Parts: sequence; C-alpha cells; structure tokens
Amino acid sequence: MAIGTLCAAIKTLGQARTNYGYMAIERTQNEFSPSQAPVNANNVDIVEIIHNLADPAILVGTDRKIAAANSAINELFGWGESGLAGQLLDVLIPSSIGQTHPDWVKSFFDRPASRSMSENPMIEGIRKDGSRVQVDISLTPIVQQGEPMALAIVHDTSRTAESYSQRIAELTALTEISNLAKSKLDALDIIDKLARQCRNLIPYDRFVVVTFDREKALAKDWFIAGNKTENDKPWHDYQLSTEQVNEYLTLREPFIVRSSAEHTLLSSMEANVARFNEGYRTLLCTPLIWAGEIIGVINFRSKSASAYNDDSLKVANQISTVAASTIGRSKMTIAQTQADHQRATITSISNSVAQANDVRRIFDSIALQIDEIIPIDRIVLSSLNSDKTGYFVEADWGPSDEQLRPGVTKKLVRYSH
Repeated sequence: MAIGTLCAAIKTLGQARTNYGYMAIERTQNEFSPSQAPVNANNVDIVEIIHNLADPAILVGTDRKIAAANSAINELFGWGESGLAGQLLDVLIPSSIGQTHPDWVKSFFDRPASRSMSENPMIEGIRKDGSRVQVDISLTPIVQQGEPMALAIVHDTSRTAESYSQRIAELTALTEISNLAKSKLDALDIIDKLARQCRNLIPYDRFVVVTFDREKALAKDWFIAGNKTENDKPWHDYQLSTEQVNEYLTLREPFIVRSSAEHTLLSSMEANVARFNEGYRTLLCTPLIWAGEIIGVINFRSKSASAYNDDSLKVANQISTVAASTIGRSKMTIAQTQADHQRATITSISNSVAQANDVRRIFDSIALQIDEIIPIDRIVLSSLNSDKTGYFVEADWGPSDEQLRPGVTKKLVRYSH
C-alpha cells in the first residue's frame, strides 16, 4: 500500500500553513481506479487547511458545487465577504466552455490524479462583475468526510500574460519601425508611421523629431505629432550657440527630465523651457545616432509628472537604434526633394521672366514662388536710372511700405558693379 501526503502535494502548489502535520493518502494500486479517489485516512478537516492557504483555493464536489473557498480566491474573483462557498462552478466558468465543463469535471473524478492545467495558457475565469482574469489551475483529488473532492489552487497569470502581450507588441512595433527604413513611402509618411508605432511603445502627449545640422548650428522641429501648440511651425529652426552644439554632440543615451533646469541644453533653449511652462511636465529625450554621428533627437513629452521610468529608457534606446536609420534616410530624401524643388522653382522663375513683356505683371506670381523656397516678408522690384545714381520702385509684394512703394524714386548713396 502506497502512502503519500496532501501537504507534499499542496507544497508544490503553494505553501500550506497548518499544524496538522502529514495527512495519509491511501491507494490500492499505482494508478487510481476510475471509481476510487484518494482517502483522507486521518480525517483531517481540509476546509480549515484551505482557509489557511496563502494561495487562492477552492474545494469542489462531484456535483460541481463549491464546498469551500478561502479569502484569497474570493478576493481574486471579486466575491468579497459573500464568498464563493455554496455556488456552482458555473459562476467562474466562461460561457464558451459552459456546456463541456461538466464532462471535464466528471472525467477528473472518474480518473482522479493531481494535474496542472498550465498546458493551456489561455484559461480564463469570470469575476463576479463579469470581467475576466487569466489563471493557471492545479488540481488535487482528496476525500473530505467520505466524499471525493477536488482541491483547486488558482494563480492569477494575467500580469504575466499582459507582460507577454506587451513584449509581443513592443517587438511588433520595433519590427515595423525597422521596416520603415526600407519603405518607399514619402518621407513624411514614413515619419508619421514612426510616430504611430512609437506611441505603442512609449505613450506620449507630444512627439517631436528634432534634426540637427552641425555645419549650420541649427536644430529643426522636423516632425510634430500629438498635441500642438500655438507656436508650432513646420520646419521651425533653432539657431544654436557653440555651447549648445557641443552639448548636442555629447548626447549618446536617452534621458528623462522633469524640469528644463535639470539639463543644461534644455535650460538654454527657449522652446524647451516653453514646453514645460505649457504643462508638459516630463520629457524623455533619445538621441538619434546614424553612421556614428548624432543627427537629431526624438522628444517624448507627457503632461504627467510621473511618466517614464528606467524601462521607458530601455525601450527608447531600442527605438533610437532602429529609428535613426529611418530618419537619416528620410532626411536625405527630403533634402534631395527640397533641392529638386528649389531647382525647378528657379528654372520656372527664370523662364517666366525671360518670356514676360512686362515683369511687373507677373511679379506677384514670382514673389509667391520665391517665398516657397526662401521665406520672405517683403520683396521689391526696382530699376536703376540711366546714370545709376538712384532707382525707381517698379513693384512690391508683402506688407506696404510708404518709403518703398511703386512709383517712388530713391537715391543711391553708393553703387558699384
């Protein structure tokens, strides 16, 4: 006759806190016969043991009624003080398996044996409020007061499942970002998709791609997603001082700041100070390194003062690794597109001037084309007098100026070829 212990079985499922010592489990052969369940030889009160377990546990009879439930499982499934005891298992079972579950219970009692249901990673239980929780269940057959019972130890695996799902979502988003580098989409469409994928990784209220031109000492708001501000301007440039350029060049790792004063580069840039004043209380900045050089940064801003943590920095580092190539290539594409557009515009202006009988009649059109490639507030067309001592204003475009309006003659102080 083989002797086992329920305490040993329980220990593998969760630490039992009991003073009863060992409980004998008797069986007549190596495998339980279909009609025979383990026997609680010492007639120990299993219900009291269940109530002393730290892990969520219930005791279920062959009638599928819950004979006992501890406080941990009542809390897990939202039953509070009323408790699960006396309820049918149906209150915990999703409707999708409600019809087949009685057969599974019968099968367990026909062939009682300790088993884990962890091979099924998608087991769900129903809380009292109707919400679902993902669980892992371990079953142990016992006898309570002469009746065969099933002891079920239940573990909440929803956090593990959420972590797994989150990791899958992160890998998917990072893969999508990496694939964008090979995309044939328009450059700004690529960056728009980048911003959408980044939101799946690091939630933000405002997302800005800032590019850096070392030769011109310029930082440019290249792309903005999320909340916009009154002062947002496409392709807005920030002239950088020598100190700011040097600070940019030292950026290599993502960092988090909750006040512009925490970072010398940020505190010296009016735009960054303005964002904090507008209520963006946390900034996560990740540098973009491409071909060994910094080409810009991605700024994630949140209105929450507690947003972002060390895990966010790790994700940001992964984003910057795969995004730098995307942005670097897109930047080159846009630069080439802009250069092509500028050449085409200049050619168009030259042809228009060459073919015009009177340039004054097409001056407004020319001014608009010039404004596309070189932003201007006002432009004046004038002609020199015969002795080159003065000029005559032929046409103007932009805000009026009484000193330089069409028809006005001005004297040149000095003229040289």
